[in-house]
Amino acid sequence: MFANPILKAWLDLYSEENQLKCDNSLDIERRYIDYIYFSQIQPDRLDRDFDLLNQICDEVPDGIGLIGIAITMNGQLLSTRTDIDDILQKDSQGKFEVYILAYKEKISANELINEIYHKR
Repeated sequence: MFANPILKAWLDLYSEENQLKCDNSLDIERRYIDYIYFSQIQPDRLDRDFDLLNQICDEVPDGIGLIGIAITMNGQLLSTRTDIDDILQKDSQGKFEVYILAYKEKISANELINEIYHKR
């Protein structure tokens, strides 16, 4: 859990507002971190698309220190392959970006890349 009392209060408020109940407080912390970070990329998207936040949080391998993984195209979070088609209908080109959030104390960047590459 967060050591900072202000972060802890915001986490508690987020958990209460979203009625998050979980035996593992680390899962709620990861979900909050993902929500805060990825909401900066595309504001309000995660408020409308609850399944996308679930994908970001739940589709990471356990035990290696990952918080979340997301892919964007032209600044829009992707949740399905049809999202790519929709974006390319508006824009003639697409720029992909991959965001990987991890706890730096648990895994180095090289270890993380190797772990992700070999898991998929």
